Amino acid sequence: MLVSVVIPCYNREKELNRSILSVLEQSCQDFEIIVVDDLSEKDIEKVVLEFQDNRIKYYRLNTKGYASGARNKGIELATGKYIAFLDSDDKWFEEHLSVRIKLFEKKNIDGSFGSYVVNGKNRIAEFLKGKDTLLDYVLKYKPSGTPTFFMKSECAKDILFDTSLFVGEDHDFLIRFAKKYILHPCKNVSVQVYWDNKREANFIGYRNFINKYKEEISPNTYHFHHKDMYLSSVKKGAPLGIQRYYFKKAVRYKKYISLVDYLSWIKPKGIVLKLKYRIIFLISNLI
Repeated sequence: MLVSVVIPCYNREKELNRSILSVLEQSCQDFEIIVVDDLSEKDIEKVVLEFQDNRIKYYRLNTKGYASGARNKGIELATGKYIAFLDSDDKWFEEHLSVRIKLFEKKNIDGSFGSYVVNGKNRIAEFLKGKDTLLDYVLKYKPSGTPTFFMKSECAKDILFDTSLFVGEDHDFLIRFAKKYILHPCKNVSVQVYWDNKREANFIGYRNFINKYKEEISPNTYHFHHKDMYLSSVKKGAPLGIQRYYFKKAVRYKKYISLVDYLSWIKPKGIVLKLKYRIIFLISNLI
């Protein structure tokens, strides 16, 4: 077996059908598909059986594992030389596996993360620049979606996903992987990601990921990430408590913020709150 494709799933029976079909249509046909059902309330096994393909294996967890636990079970069950990950609501283009296999045959690498298209825009994976670490990279640019991950099986089985993280577990996996193994970006856009169906309430959950790496995050990246999360929380109408939390974190390193930049991105709802935040910024710069 060349490639084990791990697909965690919870209740997405229609989307899962699309994801599995995209694997079955790959130009490379030497694979097994492991669908790990995270205690779905829908009949996921029925979707698998309807394909009538013995390369597709179904496993239902005994206890709730969420994305990380489901992926870890898939990694455990994998028998292929390589492991590729695909989310149940995303899909691959037909050359996805072939491109990855050729990359591994050409380069002396242990794993790769790649580029994808979302909302009609390509997100291209890049090499690290200057003094940037992989932590800087994922927090600033985020083109590291799990459906692009392709790893040697023994390496993936060694690293595994952190089941204590419910948001940012994909970033965490890459960061720990890169500390021990050779990781390479793949610029070929061969994954379609559908963010419309993904959960958006990640503002609180992401704190656990940040806290795990708080000693490693550079001040510049810390500011950039929290500014981005603050703007996103405002745009998505998150509770004011969450907006204030990310605002305070974003202005922690004041030297990375110009007043012009600050005034352009401070957008809390309400004139009084907006004025209050501007005063906080001005006073903090005088201290």
